[in-house]
Amino acid sequence: MSAESVFAFLDCEFGGLDVDLHDLTEVGLILTDARLEEQAEAQWRVRARPERITKEAAAIFGYDEALWAEAPPLRQVLEAIVAMLPKDRKVVPAGQNVRMDVLFLERAFRKCDIPYPFDYHVLDLATLYYS
Repeated sequence: MSAESVFAFLDCEFGGLDVDLHDLTEVGLILTDARLEEQAEAQWRVRARPERITKEAAAIFGYDEALWAEAPPLRQVLEAIVAMLPKDRKVVPAGQNVRMDVLFLERAFRKCDIPYPFDYHVLDLATLYYS
């Protein structure tokens, strides 16, 4: 991996598994350089519509309507993500089953009309474990 690249290790939670029916509910991000030295870390709850969260998903990630009502809206979270990413580096999304996180994030950025800030390559740790 090029020294000009950084990794954005992602862990997202969703209101269910269908990107068209369910909302992004949480985003965790650890930014590292190409040597995997941590550069920044942040996590957000994302204000979600209760009707777009299944009971099963709510049980998995501990959804509490009162907590999520105080969470920032999606646009604010996405803008915070963009602000923390380096502008002079390729940012490669990474994580366990990161393709699902990427699907929800791509949809969220598109919905908010914010350019998607990540590279099209991904580093999915599952492929390292099972190859």
